[in-house]
Amino acid sequence: MSKDVRILLIAPVLVPLSLAGCDWFRPGGPPEEALVEVSSEDVDRATLVVSRRFSVGDPGCTGEPGCDEPFQLLSADTNVVGLPYGETIKFTSTQRLLVQSYPLGEDTARLGMRVVVDGDEKYSDFRQLGPPEEGDTRETLFFVYTFGTPTSAGGAGGD
Repeated sequence: MSKDVRILLIAPVLVPLSLAGCDWFRPGGPPEEALVEVSSEDVDRATLVVSRRFSVGDPGCTGEPGCDEPFQLLSADTNVVGLPYGETIKFTSTQRLLVQSYPLGEDTARLGMRVVVDGDEKYSDFRQLGPPEEGDTRETLFFVYTFGTPTSAGGAGGD
């Protein structure tokens, strides 16, 4: 078999692999789904914010003039959910997920949130959360996942 014929036989295989990117070669590849669970012993409902469209600012630049918020929602679903709550969320082509939960209104409650991505627990927290503070900021349960970058999780976030 000539060299030209071998190249023609291999090209249809190599071109799709190169277009698919490196994710095909990583163990497990991109994520398929995330399980989100929210629970409480104190209240029977909570606010749940889920977004796949958000921008990520400079995490080292917060609270200073000219600094953007670490995460800005471009679009999100905000719902009041009955507790305990569980939902499996399918990842889209962006492989990004932001989940935030907090008590309703002026309530103070112990709230728990757990996020499992493709069977691997990425976030688990259960603690007392209070009402909004001055400036309409409040402590929340907060999880951000972007495939290929470190997972970020924190406790303070804007409502």
